[in-house]
Amino acid sequence: MAGEGIDPAFTPDITLQDEQLLRVDDWALRALHTPGHMGNHMCFVWNHAVFTGDHVMGWSSSIISPPDGDLTDFMASCHKLQDIAARVYYPGHGAPIHKPMDRLAWLIAHRQTRSAEVTAALVHGPKTPATLAQTIYADLPTKMLPIAERNVLAHLIDLVRRDIVAARGGISAHAEFGLLDVENTQTRK
Repeated sequence: MAGEGIDPAFTPDITLQDEQLLRVDDWALRALHTPGHMGNHMCFVWNHAVFTGDHVMGWSSSIISPPDGDLTDFMASCHKLQDIAARVYYPGHGAPIHKPMDRLAWLIAHRQTRSAEVTAALVHGPKTPATLAQTIYADLPTKMLPIAERNVLAHLIDLVRRDIVAARGGISAHAEFGLLDVENTQTRK
């Protein structure tokens, strides 16, 4: 699944920069680089509205699919969006979100909870992303497990960066991941 939705032959006419203003007549959009769902993800601010694309949706948490999706970046982008006084989010999929700060708080808490679930599942020994997904997403339809595995891998990569988890033989979708220090895991963030 890695690389889905990516067209390596595509070259944009204009490459937007973070905070770049796009002016048209008497109005403007402000571009915000919000990596996480994908490395090149952008949101756009117009007055008190944010067009959030796939970063924030009201009906689902976004898939974070390594190597281009990155949980560390996703969380930083959520915090970046918290600094914008938006009244409404318009996601790329689904209905407008009229309580955007509540939704962001839920997304951040959801990802923190999921990281804690991944960590807790590793207490009894190393596991692959597939095994972890089957455990953590026990109620998910089987056909959705590959997507869950991608999200679990994103959490594992973030936990590796934070020196909580290590991958046996290098980071990959098929690697076994284990806790670095089982005794101190509960006190670490």
